[in-house]
Amino acid sequence: MLQIAPVYAGLLTVIFLILSVRVIDRRRSAGVSLGDGGDGPLQRRIRAHGNFADYAPMGLVLLTIAELAQAPAPWLHLAGACASSAMVSSTRPIGA
Repeated sequence: MLQIAPVYAGLLTVIFLILSVRVIDRRRSAGVSLGDGGDGPLQRRIRAHGNFADYAPMGLVLLTIAELAQAPAPWLHLAGACASSAMVSSTRPIGA
């Protein structure tokens, strides 16, 4: 039974929801319902949300495969923590 991958799945789900809310809030404040309306901050938030949606599932699949292959728990936690922190740090622009 999986015990480690679901922890990181939950964490990444919370982060995904936060990114979603940030896009929604910016859309409302910029008055943009479709596309990005040429709004720079909205463009960055949309891209951060999209990148996260592209890469988080693959990271979780790989973590799940490693856990099913009975990789040692410390290595799974290390991989999950590194992948999670990398995905979070990629949502922030460099220099911000």
